[in-house]
Amino acid sequence: MNSNCKTLMLSITLALLFAPLTLAQNKKPVDLTGTWKTNDGAVVKVTQTGQTVRASFISGGHCPNGGDRETFFDGTLEGNSLNGNLTSCTRSKPLVYDCGLESVYQATFKATVQDSSIAGQQFAEGWGFDRKDGHLINCHRDDRYNGYNDFSLTRDDCCSEVQQLKDQVKALEDRLTSLENRLNGSNLTLGSGQSSIQIGDGGVTINSNSNITIKATGNVVIKGAKVTQN
Repeated sequence: MNSNCKTLMLSITLALLFAPLTLAQNKKPVDLTGTWKTNDGAVVKVTQTGQTVRASFISGGHCPNGGDRETFFDGTLEGNSLNGNLTSCTRSKPLVYDCGLESVYQATFKATVQDSSIAGQQFAEGWGFDRKDGHLINCHRDDRYNGYNDFSLTRDDCCSEVQQLKDQVKALEDRLTSLENRLNGSNLTLGSGQSSIQIGDGGVTINSNSNITIKATGNVVIKGAKVTQN
């Protein structure tokens, strides 16, 4: 193998080795700061400082069996993985009133994040109990019923920008419709102020307080039953 081939193969090998590193360096870190909406309709404000991420409730922080949540979660971001503690609600009324579980509790969670979505699972402790006279008794922790509950968030702050764009498109459509109606109507006025052209059933009128210039590469023909010059 000659020296040129060896040099080419070395260059290709180095390029392949360092390509993933270059792509990783150029990849923009995820910024989760903004307003988000949870899958159950709550609205939270996410703040991110470095790798530390916090979601605080704007609305929807009240739990159905009493208690209010100020913070939805606190987590640490590593790449596209977010892990931390999440504040959740005990939604089973019997577990709260018969078993004495807190209506608001902390749970660990793990999630995958993107620029406009967060999807994860929170750990749910398992509980065992007996039933008597329509109530739960002998409530106790039972790891056999441990599990995970899914949750998700989508960006909500982009919606205002989308709505703004929709309003601009609607305004443009209205202007086009108005112009179409004017062009298809029986009377049309082009221009305003000191100069205008009016086209209607009564004829064409050109109004101008200054000179009128007609330019053409061919002949200019004016036909009419009567031509009047003032």
